[in-house]
Amino acid sequence: MNIKTKKTIAREFLLLMLSLGIGFLAFISSFSYTYYQKSKYQNISAIVFAKQYKADSLMKSYKTKEDRINEIRDKIKKLYDIMLSSGMEGYFKDFQEFYSYLSVPENVKDVYELISSSINVKRLYRDLDEFSNALILKPNEKLTKLDSTNYRQGEDKLIEVRLHEKIKTIYSSKILSLGSQVKAALWAFISSVTILFLFRYLYYAVKWSWKILKE
Repeated sequence: MNIKTKKTIAREFLLLMLSLGIGFLAFISSFSYTYYQKSKYQNISAIVFAKQYKADSLMKSYKTKEDRINEIRDKIKKLYDIMLSSGMEGYFKDFQEFYSYLSVPENVKDVYELISSSINVKRLYRDLDEFSNALILKPNEKLTKLDSTNYRQGEDKLIEVRLHEKIKTIYSSKILSLGSQVKAALWAFISSVTILFLFRYLYYAVKWSWKILKE
């Protein structure tokens, strides 16, 4: 094997190694890019979690008390329906008037004595104490100005959470899977092989053909 052939083989080998190196660099680049996007995704996820937890904490008291108020309203509505079915519809103009009247603790005993004779009421409540406990808001169950203020602050936090969730989605979409990283490396390798070998050989072939034609 003469020295010219050896040089040709060495050159082609180095070009092949260069193509492999380009492919490897492409993989390292995509891996680093994905790692960077994952870091930003994890950071924004931590922010979202903290803000969501803060919002839930601020809104918890309001929601708990609101649920209790709605529960009592439903029970009073059930009592009102019992009154209507028992022929007591003339005592109150409508449900809202009955609800407002029963919302005053001092009126609970009067209402109980009025409707306690109903079999349906006796099935629901054994005595006045049980009736009162079920339908009267305790002092710590009433909504306060602080509850409303905290609830509004919680809603503001939820707006921030939604904005950060959108950013989180963007970061998530930029994270490349391992398969995508490998494909990027293969694409870089194939592209470099195409340029360094196929196009180069085509160039040499065209150059040689042109030279032959000129002769």
